[in-house]
Amino acid sequence: MISGEAIGRFFDRYKAELATFASLPTLGIGANQIKPDDRFWNIASSGGLLFVVGVICCFFSIRWSVSERSKSDTLTKTVELLESIIRNSKDGYYHHWDLLCRKICQSLNINSNQRVSIYRFDKVENQFFIVARYSPNPNLCRHGRASYPADQGCIGTAWSQGEAFDGRLPNPANATKYHETNSTRWRIPVEVSTKLTMHPQCIFAIALQHDDVRFGVIVFESMPKDSLDPAKLRLEVTRTYGDEISQLYHRLQSIEPSCAYARRQGF
Repeated sequence: MISGEAIGRFFDRYKAELATFASLPTLGIGANQIKPDDRFWNIASSGGLLFVVGVICCFFSIRWSVSERSKSDTLTKTVELLESIIRNSKDGYYHHWDLLCRKICQSLNINSNQRVSIYRFDKVENQFFIVARYSPNPNLCRHGRASYPADQGCIGTAWSQGEAFDGRLPNPANATKYHETNSTRWRIPVEVSTKLTMHPQCIFAIALQHDDVRFGVIVFESMPKDSLDPAKLRLEVTRTYGDEISQLYHRLQSIEPSCAYARRQGF
């Protein structure tokens, strides 16, 4: 059995349409019954009465339609405002990580043959997405893949083992050997390796933690062989910037975007 509450909700939702539906027949029937000598305003006339009822229904139909349109416009503007706030919050998320990444690079005197990237792990998709990347060389700042599998590359090893280091990758001038080594040593498919935006010969990655729980990985890459010092980088990440990295992660959790959002935005 339909409850009175359900009927009330139905009327509130469709009152403009119901008023329009009621006005059409009453206006038509009323106008048809009015005789030439009837006065429209004389409610004693059945035709005049129906016509007046039809006019009233038409009036409320127009009024409610305008009101609903105004509510719809207000709702649309509210949704657009909220979307803008969320979008700006997520953009701010990347901005904060970018600032920290630059700060670390400046502290380590990262040169134009090197770069630093910070990745956040997405538990839902079991993949990493990049949140920051910096190098004095603009060509090395470009983002490549939107997401990174958790079982590939130095990123995957650092995620599972705590850190990963390879100081003697082959010269990328020998493309075949370089990509095959990446495939066998780091489980990066050849078709993926060929599309990387940088082909370093030296790479160090270390997991990032908050309250002893891993949430991401920071990766240092350098073009020449044996050009990174793992001990120095480890100290920089865990001691010098350990607390700052942990606090930033904690502070930004409420506005953290998903891996899917990162892909849509090209990160």
